[in-house]
Amino acid sequence: MKVGVTIWFQNMADMQERAMAGVKDQPMPRSDFDCLQDEFALCDLVEPLGFDKLWTIEHHCSPYGMTVTPAQIFSYMAGRTSRIGFGSMVMVLPWNDPIRLAGEISMLDNMLAGRELSIGVGRGAAPQEFAAFRTDYAESRERMLEILEILRLALSREFFSYDGQHYQIPETSIRPQPYTADLTRNMLMAWSSPETRDLAAQSGCAPLFNNFSNWNGVKTSTDEFNAVRRSHGWDEVVGTVAGPIFVSRDKEKVEQAREWVKMTYDTSIWHYGLFNQPSIRALLEGKEGAELEATVEAIRSASLNVGAFGTPEEVLETLQSAQEATGFGELICQMSYGMMPVEWAKDSMTLFSEEVLPTLKAIETENTHSTPFAQVEESRRKASAHLTATA
Repeated sequence: MKVGVTIWFQNMADMQERAMAGVKDQPMPRSDFDCLQDEFALCDLVEPLGFDKLWTIEHHCSPYGMTVTPAQIFSYMAGRTSRIGFGSMVMVLPWNDPIRLAGEISMLDNMLAGRELSIGVGRGAAPQEFAAFRTDYAESRERMLEILEILRLALSREFFSYDGQHYQIPETSIRPQPYTADLTRNMLMAWSSPETRDLAAQSGCAPLFNNFSNWNGVKTSTDEFNAVRRSHGWDEVVGTVAGPIFVSRDKEKVEQAREWVKMTYDTSIWHYGLFNQPSIRALLEGKEGAELEATVEAIRSASLNVGAFGTPEEVLETLQSAQEATGFGELICQMSYGMMPVEWAKDSMTLFSEEVLPTLKAIETENTHSTPFAQVEESRRKASAHLTATA
């Protein structure tokens, strides 16, 4: 099994002291530059410690995530490494121009010259980011699917055109052309609703779980995802999953790391406005005082369900059991979160690499690749011909 590390590039001190409180007239408690340097120091450990891949997210306009363009970070790290692959979790398609994004991906692929590039894509959800990009969230699902189509056209053929509802592209070509023969085999999609999950499965992308609350949900969603794939005659695939990890023999540090995961979840509540979602509002309705506090704490604590914390033996047992139960095929470890000092994260990564990583990498897993775009198009042609014949 492949095991990677994701770095989020958060300025958590600024999130806690200014952003979440709406404070704008005070200086940053810690500079973005200093936060980036700590995170890049962790990136520099990914290859020498034996991990397979470096992953990162796409976020804009707040200290919640300062990645801006994953391809830019990967280009920098590609020049500092020689072996590891890279993966986005995710590139948010409605915030990007499809031609520019296709060109960025292809240029990065040429820089990697054969190293693996996993192209995770998604819809996005944060209201403030959609507002900053002047993009209507109501159109985001349709825009996501159109941009995905354009990306796969651009990455799989030299000349292409597109005529959709939101994007019209005359015949053109991206340059440089991709180095990899078919990058469309490396495309994953994340989702936060059953509707988008089914669209992801219908698109031919592989499943990416970076926003889930329990391991049982991974198993159920993977089964439902593959049921859609079977209806198209495609092979089953297994998921790539991401979760927080902390490894230490110091119990107090382990408990503190668990609290920092909940702190990170608090920032997600703020960033995405999760308490405004109908499902969570229904849980809170009518509650007050101690009952309300207990319900909120239970929601926060649920963020720990997908992580692995403790000694190397405990972390290994947790991850092995999760893999056996769900069949996931690739693991993404979030090694830094909350107010964790960079030295704690380094120590955790190192201990994980020495005593957990070798056993995980030895696990044999199933297919994690997406369906090549040419095969998706062939399935569409067959479905169209069948409808015509039966009309």
